[in-house]
Amino acid sequence: MIRLWIVDEGTFVINNPERVTTAQLPRRLADICKLRWEKVLFFEADGSVSYQQVAAAINIAQIAVPGIRVMLITPSTREECDHEGIVRR
Repeated sequence: MIRLWIVDEGTFVINNPERVTTAQLPRRLADICKLRWEKVLFFEADGSVSYQQVAAAINIAQIAVPGIRVMLITPSTREECDHEGIVRR
């Protein structure tokens, strides 16, 4: 599973603790996904992250990895995701 999370300062964290910039994000996602059969991205953002930042990050992922499925982690699904091994911080 691939987990992408935007932290308060706007930094991207992939599969905790790897931090990448916006410029590095497309290449890093493409590299991670190129050998994967199933391309699923679990996406989460801290509360202070704007809607525009979230939309831009999802757009970057979909362009970098055509066909990627984006699953949003929300406060109501966070516990289930943690139980399934999608570890938060």
